[in-house]
Amino acid sequence: IMRQDEELFYDLVKAIKPRIIICLGKITYEMVVGHPVKGFLVKLKRGEPFKEYYPKKEGIPVFGVAHPGSRGLYNVGGREEVMKSTWEKIAREYYDLFHD
Repeated sequence: IMRQDEELFYDLVKAIKPRIIICLGKITYEMVVGHPVKGFLVKLKRGEPFKEYYPKKEGIPVFGVAHPGSRGLYNVGGREEVMKSTWEKIAREYYDLFHD
């Protein structure tokens, strides 16, 4: 179903011109980057976000993180500090990318 919105999402990216895109959950991340990924939960349990660049417009980093709801928390082992660590890494990278 999400593939049906791919063109609309691209139009939205063109209109908004985001500096970064953060996807909540594996399915959303896969739709945005355009391909399946392996090891999503394994990496997130270590507090590491997935990262690629938006395939239709170079230079926009796309981060994949666990959904912040209870299921996403469960997927990272029920450890809120892991979720916070993931978001802190994105915040540091964002700061480094755009505050030189």
